[in-house]
Amino acid sequence: MNNQLARYASGAAYMVGVMSILSFVFLMLFFSLEAPQVASNPDGFHLWGFLSDIAGPLTMLPLIIIMLVLHQIERARAPRPSQVATVIGVIGALAVTILQILLVIRVLSFEQEVGPVVVAMGIVGVWLITANYLGLAQRILPSKLAWLGILVGMVQAAYPVLFQMLGGANFYNNLGSNVFLMILTSVIFLGSYIGFPIWAIGLARFWSNQRKTADVKVVYAH
Repeated sequence: MNNQLARYASGAAYMVGVMSILSFVFLMLFFSLEAPQVASNPDGFHLWGFLSDIAGPLTMLPLIIIMLVLHQIERARAPRPSQVATVIGVIGALAVTILQILLVIRVLSFEQEVGPVVVAMGIVGVWLITANYLGLAQRILPSKLAWLGILVGMVQAAYPVLFQMLGGANFYNNLGSNVFLMILTSVIFLGSYIGFPIWAIGLARFWSNQRKTADVKVVYAH
């Protein structure tokens, strides 16, 4: 990876990590402070819910940069798998972005949006699995980082299946009636919202270190 590409890539990865953390914080604040009011005032403005919805596109757009950078690196040894994975990932990330924007501007209701956005996140999970596996196999990503990305991808890819098992849009209403699924949902939820930013920030640090190493080599070369 050249120095300029590493700079853009690490910056995008840091943004993905930070926005993922903020998204988790906003979502927790929404559930703890505003969710009880939604039933009595569904059309009202809920600040933390709004910020959580906005954080989605602000996470997915820089993630597309990461997808393209990883494709640039991985395509030399695995052109077709890398290309397919990147197309899948970009489609998923754009779908999440568009659906979240349609929710924010109230073209779609939560009930209309939640199912498709869960599927779109599952598609992003498939990209995570494939891209990190290629990075692991080609030894261009640290093994621990690549395995974390694969595990997070598996968690995200499993979420649409669980969502349908719990009744689709009635997901949260049905969750409390099944202890096993409640535990499984918690594991998936935490694995995604905690594991994903750790992976993104780890990737940012790895690329940033690569850039610094390249700078040192240039200095010594002169």
